[in-house]
Amino acid sequence: MGIKTSSLEEVGDILLSSFGDYKVAIIVDLFDNLMETTPVNTGTLKYNWRFARGDSAGPFRQPNTGDSWPEPPRPSENIRIGVKWENISLYNNSEYIVKVNNGEGGNQNNQNFIQEALAMTDARF
Repeated sequence: MGIKTSSLEEVGDILLSSFGDYKVAIIVDLFDNLMETTPVNTGTLKYNWRFARGDSAGPFRQPNTGDSWPEPPRPSENIRIGVKWENISLYNNSEYIVKVNNGEGGNQNNQNFIQEALAMTDARF
């Protein structure tokens, strides 16, 4: 028995119902890996990781005040991402994240921690 569809959106719905939408699982895994690989001094860099629907980073940014910060809220595995193939963003608006990831300014031991988290997620999926 063949599947009858009247639109590409229905095809997408069928694919999602048959195979699942792995975007959320991947973003949650990547978030967890970033929590593991992001270096911690005060915790500000780690605290600035955020998850959002869409393709642009939000306005959130906790400034580096020297205070200690807890880990940010983890994306929920139960978040329903629409079947319209929308984008998901995982972002960090810390002003110094690029310098830390590039190993600049005394951060040589932390170099490429983002790439390390991406490789960990890539190996899992």
